[in-house]
Amino acid sequence: MTFSAFWKAWRNFWFCPVTPESVSLFRILMGLLVLQILCISIGQDFLSWYGVHALVRIDTVQQYFWIASPKFDLLLAFQNDQTLQIYFYSVIAAAVCMTIGLWTRFACIYVALALLSMHNHMPFNINGGDAFVRLMVMYLCFSNCGDCYSIDRWLAVRRSGGNVPVVAKPAWALRVIQIQLAIVYMHTFVCKVNGQQWWDGTAVYFATRLEDLMRLQMPLFDSLLFCKFLSWYTLVVEFAMFTLVWIKDLRYFVLASALILHLGIDMAINLPVFEWAFIFALVAFIDPADLRKVFNFAAAKLRGAKSAENQTAVEIDTVC
Repeated sequence: MTFSAFWKAWRNFWFCPVTPESVSLFRILMGLLVLQILCISIGQDFLSWYGVHALVRIDTVQQYFWIASPKFDLLLAFQNDQTLQIYFYSVIAAAVCMTIGLWTRFACIYVALALLSMHNHMPFNINGGDAFVRLMVMYLCFSNCGDCYSIDRWLAVRRSGGNVPVVAKPAWALRVIQIQLAIVYMHTFVCKVNGQQWWDGTAVYFATRLEDLMRLQMPLFDSLLFCKFLSWYTLVVEFAMFTLVWIKDLRYFVLASALILHLGIDMAINLPVFEWAFIFALVAFIDPADLRKVFNFAAAKLRGAKSAENQTAVEIDTVC
């Protein structure tokens, strides 16, 4: 490959226009996950974690976590629990707007800054899944995720008085999301292969001995052979998710394997947010054209069912 051909391929990878179906669906899924975090995981305990008299006071966090390094924290602007509670409700409202695609870019920015503030304000009640969600929402701020499957698009069509085509735009924001996901899998793979337990296949066996985290008790987890298979399967999937996933002919096999892996972990082990954050992120690798075909097929089926329903109703009225 010549340098000019490489440069052209590199530019096409980052800036070739793509339609927004994939990143728009990803926005909806991330919005639902953020709402689950805010309304269920935190919910009524918001003031216990982030209030003026929280379990860990902000001055303690600043002293032992910030360590004289400035951190972005919008919560510092509110001096009492009442205003903090109102702010929390505003973040939930922004997450709803992000999910349905109303004032999408502003909503994504507001949610991203709120998550960053909450993580800096109370770093002791988050896990890797929360950090991953925070990153993904930040990347969505730079994307055209509101151009499809959104109230913003519905309003644009209505204002124009006709059909507004979905415009393809440079793919760089979607590529950043894909690369970030690939980097996470690469990091976990490298960490695993540096240890002996993943090579000899005992890692899953030891992980399933953590009874306080186990959600599903299966006799198969007592089989060393079965645990070895799961350990090696995990390594294969994580390796494929930063290598083979870029090959179009293999992509959906890799994504399906990753989906099976994460669903299996979520069924067996209680890791809030973590597994579903990565399951939803797999959508970023789906070709927008394939998503468009799926939605068009579903819409055609629904229209066909509705037409058949109307025809049946007409026949009944005629008979009556």
